[in-house]
Amino acid sequence: MAKKGKRKKYGKEIWLCGFICLLAFVGCEKHTGKEDAVPPITKEEVAEEQEGCKEREDGQLQLEPLFLDAEELPSLDLDVEPEIVFDDRTLFLEDTIENEWEKMVYEYYAAEMAGDFAAQQALTGEGSALERSSKNGQKRFEEGKYDTEMTLHQLTAWSQEEWLKEHEGIDWIAVQDMAEEYDWTGFALVTAQVSWVSNEAALAAGPQLSDGCYVRHFVLASTKEEPEERLYEIFWDELRPKS
Repeated sequence: MAKKGKRKKYGKEIWLCGFICLLAFVGCEKHTGKEDAVPPITKEEVAEEQEGCKEREDGQLQLEPLFLDAEELPSLDLDVEPEIVFDDRTLFLEDTIENEWEKMVYEYYAAEMAGDFAAQQALTGEGSALERSSKNGQKRFEEGKYDTEMTLHQLTAWSQEEWLKEHEGIDWIAVQDMAEEYDWTGFALVTAQVSWVSNEAALAAGPQLSDGCYVRHFVLASTKEEPEERLYEIFWDELRPKS
């Protein structure tokens, strides 16, 4: 169940597609021809954008019957420590955990901070992007490159109705492809707002995201072989900090 009063607005990407396309067409018709004017958008480009909008809308519509609803989950009454220390690594929790899906996302981060990648991979779907990501994270951890602090500011498991009002950040075509590839029987979405601090070895290894709070949308799904939901993918809302 989405937490009232604490949600960030994620926008209305798909519903705005038609409006964006209309603006593009108007811009094409009203081009002034001045040297400093923006080059006109061609009718072919408008048609391509409209086709992309239609594909996203079709993907969303085809997925709706598979969308598992957080409103139907039993509420959990968990007493989770707000701060857990694993050697030189600390996990902070600033939110409550209200259901099993939010608990699964929390356990994913807890396993990472504990360096227990077998436990983390057990939470992921077989062959999924998150399973591969966990294996890569395990390799970095063994090389001494890891986060020393991870803060979960907010966890939100979504109902279908609430998600469709605020659905920016999800590539419905990609989700539809995954649903077909893994033969999902259902899927769910959990949003996590997180921030972290990396150790010196991780920072020295290459470019890092700047400090701040980032939004990640976790895709959980079930299959006939794995009827219990597993974590399959993360979509980033934006690659810049939330204010």
